[in-house]
Amino acid sequence: MARPDAFGLARALVLVLLLARPALALPPAEIAVSARGECPAAERVQRQLAPLLVETRVHAGSEGSAEQVWVADEGRGFRVKVRDVERAIDNPARDCEERARIAAVLVALVVDPPLSAGDSTAAEPAPRPRSAAVPAPPPARLPPAELRWASMAGATAALAPAPDGPRTWGVGPVLRALMGQAAWDVSLSAAFLSPVTLDLETGGVRLTRFPLDLSASWIFGVAGARGVVGAGVAGDLLHLTGTGVSQAQSSLRFDVGLRSHAGFRFRFGAEVWGVGEISGTFFPRPYEFEVPPNGVVGHTPAVWLAATLGVLFEIR
Repeated sequence: MARPDAFGLARALVLVLLLARPALALPPAEIAVSARGECPAAERVQRQLAPLLVETRVHAGSEGSAEQVWVADEGRGFRVKVRDVERAIDNPARDCEERARIAAVLVALVVDPPLSAGDSTAAEPAPRPRSAAVPAPPPARLPPAELRWASMAGATAALAPAPDGPRTWGVGPVLRALMGQAAWDVSLSAAFLSPVTLDLETGGVRLTRFPLDLSASWIFGVAGARGVVGAGVAGDLLHLTGTGVSQAQSSLRFDVGLRSHAGFRFRFGAEVWGVGEISGTFFPRPYEFEVPPNGVVGHTPAVWLAATLGVLFEIR
């Protein structure tokens, strides 16, 4: 059975051959390859294209006097644009070298198409004029990259290490929705942590946390392994119940703070990633516990450190 990449290459070749007209002129003197994303990178396409156009100087990056070629990484596929030909090609396996080969063949067929079999008058191509400068076409703008959506499910463990306050652990599930592109994303997370008891000067408090956060992340690395750093706004829905005191009461409180995080993502499949992350959350106004007649006997933790493991699924 042929691989999906081979079907993509065959379809691209057929489309280009149907559109390309027989040409008597030689290919352009220079071609500049620009890329958005990492798969394929401009340097990969340059290496594959140079042997196909031996009389053309091929380099990566934009240059005003060169013929412009653009490639764009779109996750499950990629896009190639040269002159007035633009093609989107599926490649769920994200084989970056195969993508570069497909893009190089497509570009070569557009800028230097083969002569038709019935054209017997073209015995020899006309020599390329060396003295006259050929004006470069205006750069074509690639369509905006599509947003990617993903969801993550996992588990998190949080520790409050404050030396002047209660020190306690909480563990529980976490869910996350993400939206972004290859180099960035924005996420909304919600978690539930197991109830813990905070020991105070007088009695204690049973604390149940529902952490929330809205964070932005910068993503970097190679196709199968990514690093992630970011920051955002955190929310903490707290359910508090007094213990060991007379007239114990329950209350709800919502705290707002700041969050930062760093982690990694490893690709397990075409649309599945493993996620590991550490984060820190700071709440500038912790909730104070007041017990008459003793007054304030403690407060909720102002700093939480957390570790999260999960599985991320790309939706589109």
